[in-house]
Amino acid sequence: MRIRLAYILFFTLYPIWAAADKPPAHIPSEGWTLVFQQGGIVVQERSIPGSPKKAYRAKGILKAPIEQILEVLSDTTAAAEWMPDLDRQQVVETVSEVELITLSVYAVPFPFADRELLLHNYLRLDRPSGALVAETVSVDQPNVSIARRHVRAHMLYGKTWLRPLGADRTDIEFIIIVDPRGRLPDFLAAFGLRRMPLKFVQALESRAQSTQYPLRPAYRDLLRQLAETGDGKASPYGENVKIHNPGRAHYIHGGQDQPP
Repeated sequence: MRIRLAYILFFTLYPIWAAADKPPAHIPSEGWTLVFQQGGIVVQERSIPGSPKKAYRAKGILKAPIEQILEVLSDTTAAAEWMPDLDRQQVVETVSEVELITLSVYAVPFPFADRELLLHNYLRLDRPSGALVAETVSVDQPNVSIARRHVRAHMLYGKTWLRPLGADRTDIEFIIIVDPRGRLPDFLAAFGLRRMPLKFVQALESRAQSTQYPLRPAYRDLLRQLAETGDGKASPYGENVKIHNPGRAHYIHGGQDQPP
């Protein structure tokens, strides 16, 4: 039961500050403490000024092509087949091929309530870091009500950097800050969060190694642009695509009393 709960804490319980706090625009690269290292994946944590919550970071190299990693992360219909403890996931709104609003439900062992997560997901090219960045944050959609006996967990900060290192190697780094909401004890949430960056990365790598998705044009263009930032030469990826403004998402602060 502990292991199962740990899975849920990582992907369902993305955090939010108290009403008076603001989301961090940037988390410094220094000040991280090693939690553990396994199979080439390093998991670290750091305190966040003004908040009792901690940020968690995982870094490593996946033995899978970036094209399949991108497609695996985008396939909402099959997400429950590989993502730890995901019960179901649905698309609430499709803005573009690189921007979605999704609702995910994760089964949490008794006596805690199942968690649901309403997220704005956005993929963009970050030229300074030479990576594709997947940004994820909780959004407020008044027309999407919280299901009975569920807790609406929140993500305040979620970013994943992906850099291709070859045909079947991808450098990955992601940072999350999580608040499970409800009445889940902090020590229990921390227990899961320290382990789950590794568990998720391993599951993602395994899934991406076994899939053969066709690469969608929007991703092909982002990869082409990424290659051009590296050596100034064009790569064999497709045509230009407009990347939508992620500023349409807005953060949720506070919330109603919910089950544990």
